[in-house]
Amino acid sequence: MSQKAKTLVLDPDHFDINELQPAVDIIRKGGVIAYPTETVYGLGANICAKEAVERIFRLKKRDPQIRLPVLVSSIEEALQLCKDVPDYAQQLMHTYWPGAVTLVLRAADQVPEWIRSSENKVGLRISDHPVTNALIRQAGLPLVSTSANRSGEPPAVTAQEAAASFAADVDLVLDGGEARLRRPSTVIDVSGPSVKLLREGAVPFEQIMGTLRRAENAGEGKFRILFVCSGNSCRSPIAEGLLKKKLPEELREKVVVESAGTLGLNGSPATEFAIQVAGQYGADISEHRSQGVSEELVKEADLIFAMAREHQRFLQLHFPEVRENVFLLRTFGREAEDKVSDSIEDPIGGGLEVYQKCAAVIDEELTRILPRLKALIQEKLGHSQTNP
Repeated sequence: MSQKAKTLVLDPDHFDINELQPAVDIIRKGGVIAYPTETVYGLGANICAKEAVERIFRLKKRDPQIRLPVLVSSIEEALQLCKDVPDYAQQLMHTYWPGAVTLVLRAADQVPEWIRSSENKVGLRISDHPVTNALIRQAGLPLVSTSANRSGEPPAVTAQEAAASFAADVDLVLDGGEARLRRPSTVIDVSGPSVKLLREGAVPFEQIMGTLRRAENAGEGKFRILFVCSGNSCRSPIAEGLLKKKLPEELREKVVVESAGTLGLNGSPATEFAIQVAGQYGADISEHRSQGVSEELVKEADLIFAMAREHQRFLQLHFPEVRENVFLLRTFGREAEDKVSDSIEDPIGGGLEVYQKCAAVIDEELTRILPRLKALIQEKLGHSQTNP
């Protein structure tokens, strides 16, 4: 009977880089580990260790012709493993990495043949999990990355599930807590002039295409409104959904309403209570997936509404060039003597009633500012149409 692999438990929010040394040693020596990501748990090895990569194929009972994707720790590292990268693909790297999007590109000449596909392509991703990113940096080596499950079985989302399947077959199980997204990454081929969806995953393909459409349509007469909170799972998606519902029909094609979070979390759905209370106002946010605040989003926005003072400060600190477009939703358009709280409290962790109170405040504020928004939208769009 095979001896079970040791499990190394690390708190992803508080760990010492030196605690990773056993995993680093195994990777450098050509071993195989199970490790955490924000999507699901994975099986990993040094991409240059052919025997280790073949071992993973055997463990998963996977067709070796279906090549394994690669995790890297930076965009610079990714660009060393691919070539002929389209501009739009680099844009997606900067928008969705680290995060739950795997990009398939033309492989650079130095990529090992057991990593390159028959079409000379390689899948690349930067994980949003701090333990795994630190491991790759410490090892100084990219990792092959594939979900920790036998082919055809559900992927593991905890170290315990990964160990149940592979503890007797890998050299170490790295426990970094439960996978936050509990879904594999979205895989898209960006090696050519247009995007091809290979696998729908944690980040909706439509969201990715929306990112590219925004870039293409920049300056084409759209008015853009961005709501910002912390995790982009409660307040800001509720505000986004409610405003889309409140906008007059004639403006809906001319206004882009989005939301994002200062914590930089990508691919998480809105909370169940957020979906429920938004639905009480006729807004469907069930397909929402979180995204972090980015330079692209804030620079394209005509108005940015922060849900709380801390979000306003974050935006003004990190994006000072757009500070004049950043407003607190609760104080936008109010007279100075109006005595209201400037922040909308975070309902996360609360029950349905807490969410209902939060949504009621957001609904009230959107109703209050809607006439002003209509005027600003008409002012910009009318001006752009008469002065091309």
